[in-house]
Amino acid sequence: MCGTARFNRTRTVSLNRAETASSATAALTDSRLAALCAEEARNAFRDYVARFDEITQRARDRFLARDWHGSYNDAAERLHLYSRVLDGLTNRVESLLGARLRERSVWQATKAVYSSLIAQSIRWEIGESFFNSLTRRVFATEGVDQAIEFVDTDFDAPPTEHDAEFCRASTGAALPALISSALTDVDSGFGNDHWRDLDGAIAAAAERILPRIVQQKDATLEIFRGVFYRGRGAYLVGRITAGAKAIPVAFCVRHPDESGLTLDAVLMGEGDLAILFSYTRAYFRVAAPSPYDLVKWLRELMPLKRAADLYNAIGFNRHAKTEFYRDFVTQMNASADRFKTAEGTPGMVMLVFTLPSYDVVFKVIKDRFDLPKDTTPKEVMRRCSSISASQGTDSSQPSWKICSARPERRCGWKATMSSSLMFTSSVAFVRLTFSSPKPMRLRVQPPLVITAKPSRIWPCRTFFRATC
Repeated sequence: MCGTARFNRTRTVSLNRAETASSATAALTDSRLAALCAEEARNAFRDYVARFDEITQRARDRFLARDWHGSYNDAAERLHLYSRVLDGLTNRVESLLGARLRERSVWQATKAVYSSLIAQSIRWEIGESFFNSLTRRVFATEGVDQAIEFVDTDFDAPPTEHDAEFCRASTGAALPALISSALTDVDSGFGNDHWRDLDGAIAAAAERILPRIVQQKDATLEIFRGVFYRGRGAYLVGRITAGAKAIPVAFCVRHPDESGLTLDAVLMGEGDLAILFSYTRAYFRVAAPSPYDLVKWLRELMPLKRAADLYNAIGFNRHAKTEFYRDFVTQMNASADRFKTAEGTPGMVMLVFTLPSYDVVFKVIKDRFDLPKDTTPKEVMRRCSSISASQGTDSSQPSWKICSARPERRCGWKATMSSSLMFTSSVAFVRLTFSSPKPMRLRVQPPLVITAKPSRIWPCRTFFRATC
């Protein structure tokens, strides 16, 4: 009969979609589930990278149009992009795996398949940290788990080489001509028509640089093919080589009004650039097809900067946590130092101590605060975390990151010590979980002594060499 719907009684229809999905998932082999899950993760990572680049590439137009409000919004959007992509991915994976969501055998296989899928990616290291973020959301991991996370990278060397020209080098001319070429290059600088007083800018830059150059005739000016945008500034970063001497340099450009661009400053030397790339600044927006190669090149300009600091500076703050953890574990394995209480007046909210061989200050949030403080450890953590939201867009705020770590146990007790680490380039916080069959007494350096009861969470302590 036309227009009449008939109910098919020959088929059984489940009204519980979750039950249907769970049954379908249970019928799949571990390898098939791993392949599906790994493809979902790889596709989400590709989506993250594409959207990250799209936002980053808007920086030039925002700067030239003096659209500071739009620039601020872009910085905020990019800062929150990672979590938003992971939210969607986590939901899809939960739906895909159903009741088998927390089966570690599936995730071990998923990690192996995912590693093969990103093997030829020029951003493989970012992809590994992206996968770590997914597993930590699923398992709410305390500590780290090599079986389902990339604690160490799967690759000893970059899987692929970056073929594009990395820097633009100018040579064979007088210094003013080299500077002019750098400032007006279409890729690493801005065309002549954008400048208010190009000749004046060139003359001022040459006057600043000349005293530092011994052999002016053989000078080579090398500038990264990509402008570093942050706030209302644009920075051309590179180095000038004269003879055997190479000097890091950064040209700081501003766009104060409609009359055009001005050269605000010329930074020279590792110290100046280290301040420019400080953790107290907001993240740069810079086109970097290969973050690994960019960080490697920046470390040639600033050898004392950790890889974590530089990944953080160019906007890959989540991967910076991975680099920080790996660097810290390497340091702990190579050093016999003991932590000691930091010098100065003790704080009312936190305990502070240092490791002599490591330039990081470790802070421990106390269980109880001295008067007149009336806050709680939870509120302190909330405020610290909230700084992250503003740091990526406001250069006046410090950089706070949250990651997880599981330091090597250095005592005879059969205890599991795991932690969540919050850090800046010079400060680290920890929330540590102890799991032990009996009470543990851990010493850092007298007089700081922490006693942990079995299976109790202590919002205190960070990595230290324990004596039991």
